Amino acid sequence: MKVLVDIGLPRGGTTYLYHQLSFVNRGTFNDAVTKETNFFSGGHDAADFRSLFPGDDPCRFYLDISPSYLVSPDPAIDNIIRMEAAEKKIIVHLRHPVDHFFAHYLHELKSSLAPRLIGSWPDQGLLSPRILQATVSRRADAVAKLIDHLGTAAVFVINHRRDFAYPASLARRLGGFLGLELKPFTRQVVGPGGWVPRLHYGGATGTDVLVGNALYRLPPQALLLVNGPFSELWQGIEDTVACRKLSQAASWTREIRTAQFEEIYRCFERDWLALLSLLRQNPDDYAIETHLRAKDPPLDPSVARMLEPTDSLAGRLHSHLDGL
Repeated sequence: MKVLVDIGLPRGGTTYLYHQLSFVNRGTFNDAVTKETNFFSGGHDAADFRSLFPGDDPCRFYLDISPSYLVSPDPAIDNIIRMEAAEKKIIVHLRHPVDHFFAHYLHELKSSLAPRLIGSWPDQGLLSPRILQATVSRRADAVAKLIDHLGTAAVFVINHRRDFAYPASLARRLGGFLGLELKPFTRQVVGPGGWVPRLHYGGATGTDVLVGNALYRLPPQALLLVNGPFSELWQGIEDTVACRKLSQAASWTREIRTAQFEEIYRCFERDWLALLSLLRQNPDDYAIETHLRAKDPPLDPSVARMLEPTDSLAGRLHSHLDGL
């Protein structure tokens, strides 16, 4: 049995890679019933593992892409090592730790509001327990354990910043690592990434709100959440409820400036540099800008149709100037 395990990171491009291997290169691998089996988080029996793969062709790699393995390495890493297989290959995704931290925060922020419930939103400050649990873990020890048992030649590194910019080159490198001829990877975006949602309230008399380049009239006591496909419009919201939601929204972090970037990086630095050293990576290949800013969210068209459009921004300005 040949096993290919992608241990992540979350927000490191695992969904993109899954699409390229399971769809663009359909039929090359044994595909599991789902992208993230999370099998090794609780088991290591080879027969149980193979039962997750409908194709079950022993001549092909069994493909498991589960980024949780590197977030919660115990007992997943030990179970990967313990499972009997003729060949094991590991994929690790590397992304500058501050970039990864902020990207994961943005993803969790937009997703946590997805249920469209106005009653209760989870704490979504940058350092809330929910975010810290999902993003902060020590990874060098887990990778060191894999290398000790499998050797560096069995571990393939994906540089999030560099490799996804050159998908054809990534496909050639990964094919060489696996001894396969892979079809060239595409540039298809399979996930829009994160953003900071925006919240607007109409108050007692209603107000105009600017979303992108469009102006909309928000009715009185209407609360608008601009959050891509998770956008929502609530009518008849009391001031006390709206103020509480606006207060929560004030804790959402839209940017990380250089001083904050450096402070966050110091918390990750030791583990990050140890991880790069283990994998024989040059830190300069992962350098990024030290001022990170979230993009603005789009408004879902179905919600936009519920709002009354007003003059264009330019039209409103021209009208005011003409009246002077």
